[in-house]
Amino acid sequence: MPLRVPRERRMASAARAANTSATIVPTIGKTMLTIAQTSAAIAKGSVRGFPPHPPGPAPVPAAPVGSGSGPTGTAPVSSAPQSGGPVAGTGPQYRRGLRETGHLGHGPRLGRLRRMVSAVLPVTGDPDADRLLVDDPFALLVGMLLDQQVPMEWAFKGPSTLRDRLGTLDVQAIAAMSDDDVEAVFRQKPALHRYPASMARRTHALAVHIADEYGSDAAAIWRGVDDPKELFARLRALPGFGEEKAKIFLAILGKRLAAAPPGWEAVAQPFGDAEPRSVADIDSPEALLRVREWKQARKKLGKKKSDA
Repeated sequence: MPLRVPRERRMASAARAANTSATIVPTIGKTMLTIAQTSAAIAKGSVRGFPPHPPGPAPVPAAPVGSGSGPTGTAPVSSAPQSGGPVAGTGPQYRRGLRETGHLGHGPRLGRLRRMVSAVLPVTGDPDADRLLVDDPFALLVGMLLDQQVPMEWAFKGPSTLRDRLGTLDVQAIAAMSDDDVEAVFRQKPALHRYPASMARRTHALAVHIADEYGSDAAAIWRGVDDPKELFARLRALPGFGEEKAKIFLAILGKRLAAAPPGWEAVAQPFGDAEPRSVADIDSPEALLRVREWKQARKKLGKKKSDA
């Protein structure tokens, strides 16, 4: 069933889109971002810089469509891993060019994400995708959202794939997109999820919720919260997060990121115990195998991972 967005939420999303002037136009195998519109969105603080990537060979810039300097000028962003932003050159070079033209100030970017902790969540088999999960709170939330009826590795690599296709995981930029545009990105080959349409809409709804309720700062959901029951209630209120998903995410914050308030174990039960029940119990490739084997053994017994 498609996720229905209340009328006032749709109006707020439309207002954000009009304010950011950021347009993301999906195409087959690529995502096209209009340079002039993206620059305007960055100047307004609606799009943060692009996450860093390990050094690698610079991609060959594709020929732009139009002049490249006006509303018709576009530059393609490949769905492969990117070394920078939506135009040729690295992220720092792109931002430096914006500063030189007066589009980006030298002060700190609004809403810049802080690294949560020095932690690892080796679940995807891709070190860069794993690192993103602990560097970007919104990426971790999206990974948890997508962890449904697909292997964990596929679900939690989704945020990295989404960032590569869009050029950013900025909450406000994604919230300003339409459901159809997000769905088109999810449907690009290979599809981002087994159910690309429904999960795209849930991802968009999640971005809208965080933009509206937490000022586009995903970490604000748990930052400074002292009551584990309050934190669970906040997680439970996220679009696409049922009771079990909220408990598992609370366990991730407690076990992997040391970001849950005291007493979280009781609220997250049974995922607060020592059994290898979920992604919250993965701190190494060996632990990933233990979780998979534990789930298989429980399935043979006719029990779910949430059963005692």
